[in-house]
Amino acid sequence: MDTVETDGTGGGQKLSPETIAKAFTALDRTLTRRGLSYALYVVGGTALLLRGIITRPTVDVDVVLSLDVQTHELAEIGITPQLKIAAETVSVALDLPRNWLNDGPADLARLGLPEGWFERSTKLTYGPSLTIFLAGTEDLIAYKLYATADRYPFQDRHFKDLKALKPTDNQLVSAAHWIVQQDPSPGFLTELLIPTLQSLGVNTNALDL
Repeated sequence: MDTVETDGTGGGQKLSPETIAKAFTALDRTLTRRGLSYALYVVGGTALLLRGIITRPTVDVDVVLSLDVQTHELAEIGITPQLKIAAETVSVALDLPRNWLNDGPADLARLGLPEGWFERSTKLTYGPSLTIFLAGTEDLIAYKLYATADRYPFQDRHFKDLKALKPTDNQLVSAAHWIVQQDPSPGFLTELLIPTLQSLGVNTNALDL
């Protein structure tokens, strides 16, 4: 029987850096027993937490891509079915939310991630079968600006996370150029993205998007 040593804390806990490390270590062991291995491109709250940018626990680990652990070639946009099953085994063992490994942000990759995203990522190894690539600062700014604009004028956790990244105007403008490739609709630009940039202090009068 494929089991993982239980944590015993109960209750579907939120994810602190310590809990994330336990979960990744347990996932590595589970994958090893099943003869599987992956490298994951991780964004969102987990990337911010593990980079020390925020301290707020997160509810899940946002995965955009699954890569071959050796070659780093694309295995799946999001999470493969085998990886999902392995993650569910870990969730039971450590009393984590069932979908603690979440590929909701995988749509970010469907129209193309920011150029150079892999080179800007930070590699973390949790064993022979699991490698994590944390999104780089510039890319986190782009993803958080996109999420913030999508919710404008509400200033929720995405806005707070974006502020915690302390982006420069140039970084925000660069992120905006990528975002309009993801959503080129005029309404998104004029009603959401531009007002969001203005709320962050960016002078948009001469902005060419």
